[in-house]
Amino acid sequence: MRAGGGRLRFRIDSAHLRGGETEPNQVGAPETRFDEAVRRSNLYRAAGADCLFVPGVMDAETIAALVRAIDGPVNVMAGPGAPSIPELGRLGVARVSLGPAVALAALATTQQAARELLEHGTYSTLEQSLSVDEPAKLA
Repeated sequence: MRAGGGRLRFRIDSAHLRGGETEPNQVGAPETRFDEAVRRSNLYRAAGADCLFVPGVMDAETIAALVRAIDGPVNVMAGPGAPSIPELGRLGVARVSLGPAVALAALATTQQAARELLEHGTYSTLEQSLSVDEPAKLA
């Protein structure tokens, strides 16, 4: 389904697979989550979605099983603990995103710099920062 030349992607949040019963975004019993994620993904695909995303999946075995079971391109959110980009490609993943990870890393650096400034009065956290001119070169 395309609107104005864009793509329509669906997150299958309600079938989030990772974690235990007490983790947020968990729906249903752990033993039924995989099948429910596949069912919902395939329903969204039938409705016109051209890329399906099941959040919270980091292990290669589950990712490969999702790719086999979902009738369309699968998107994975990568990060620490996830397979490498080449491995995700071998598993059949169509699209990889970082989600909020880059923004969260920037916020962690901000928090660390503020803590260092308040506790020690120093600025060493900022030694690996970009120069003032570098952001303009990124565009």
